[in-house]
Amino acid sequence: MAGRNMSRFTKHIFRFIIAGIFIPLSLHAQPADEYTIKAVWLERFTRFIDWPKNNRVNDQRKNFTIGIVGDDPFCGKLEQVYNDQRIKNKLVTVLRLESYADIEKCDLLFISSSEADQLVNILAKTWNKAILTISDTPGFGQKGVLINFYWDLEKIRFEINEKAVNDSGLYFGFRLMNAATLINRINP
Repeated sequence: MAGRNMSRFTKHIFRFIIAGIFIPLSLHAQPADEYTIKAVWLERFTRFIDWPKNNRVNDQRKNFTIGIVGDDPFCGKLEQVYNDQRIKNKLVTVLRLESYADIEKCDLLFISSSEADQLVNILAKTWNKAILTISDTPGFGQKGVLINFYWDLEKIRFEINEKAVNDSGLYFGFRLMNAATLINRINP
C-alpha cells in the first residue's frame, strides 16, 4: 500500500513539474512572492531558447549574466534563487547596470518599468543581438521586449513578441511559444 501511494505521489509531482514547464504561468502569486516566481521563470524560459552558436552563451565563459536596467524590483531575490542554480549550465552573475553601454555584457536583460521613457534607446542597444529582453510592464511587449509578464485573473502569465524574437537572433522553441500569448505576430 505504501509503495502504491508513493507511486501516485511521484506521478502527481511529475505532472506538476511538467505542467509548470509547458503551460502558461499559472501560479497564484502573493505580492511578496511575485518576484521570486518571476526570478525562477527567467531560468525556465532559457530551457526553451537557443542562442546562436557564435554567442557568449555558447562559449567557454563560466557565467550567464542577468542584467537589470532601472529600478530593481527583485530586491535580492535573483541572488537567492541563483546562488546554486545555473542557467545554460553556467553560474549566474547578476549585474545592475549603471550605464546603457553595459547592456551588451548581458545574456538576459530585465527592463524595469522605471525605464519607460528610455525603452526605445534600450531596445536599440539590444536590436539584432542575442540578448533575451524581459519585462513586466504593460505595453513593453508591444514595443519590442521579447517576453513580458502580465497578470490575468490573479495569475502571472507572459506574452512573447513574435516579430521581435524573429529579429533577435534567438531561437524560441515551440513549447515556449505555445505556452505564451503571442503578440506582434509574423503570420497571424
